[in-house]
Amino acid sequence: TGTAAASAKDLDTGLLNEPKGVQKPHIPLWLGGGGETITLKLVAQWGNASNFGGGKLDVCEQKMGVLRQHCANLDRDFNTITRSTNMNLVLIEPGDDPVAASAPYRGSTSYEDFTSNYFVVTPDDCAAHIRQLEAIGINYVIAYFPRAAFDEIVERENWIFARKDDGYLALYSQHPVRWLADKDGAIVEARADASDNVW
Repeated sequence: TGTAAASAKDLDTGLLNEPKGVQKPHIPLWLGGGGETITLKLVAQWGNASNFGGGKLDVCEQKMGVLRQHCANLDRDFNTITRSTNMNLVLIEPGDDPVAASAPYRGSTSYEDFTSNYFVVTPDDCAAHIRQLEAIGINYVIAYFPRAAFDEIVERENWIFARKDDGYLALYSQHPVRWLADKDGAIVEARADASDNVW
């Protein structure tokens, strides 16, 4: 018990955490964000994993360079940190016009604004981009597909099958998958909660 602090500097350092956590030195910490001065330094100091870059190669490479330097300054092994990024995806067929194909998911948002946060790509281009992310050091990719993009989704064990018109998608996850919704309630993410998952 006590009074609310006016700022972080005013926090009562006598507060207790009881019962103590069972994991030593602490629970695994996944810190999201790419703030170069504070967030990535906290990742280097305390984090087991981090998410940054929005799938963009140049941004991910920049953030990993900063994280690598913070790790060196703190004598932390950079390779002990899971380095993740997320990709918001709208998959299109080869030869499709990306502007027209993404229109049902963009609403009134312009294609240029939409593609600042979404990758509108073919499956082959998506796979190639993920291989490039891996080549620069990203070792965990979170893929967001608008579930509404599919006519049908069927799940069997660790498989997700999706159909759009006469096109099909099959994803296999090494670990069980659960669906997550965005702030508006739209189901946008299939997540496997494991740091060693392979899709």
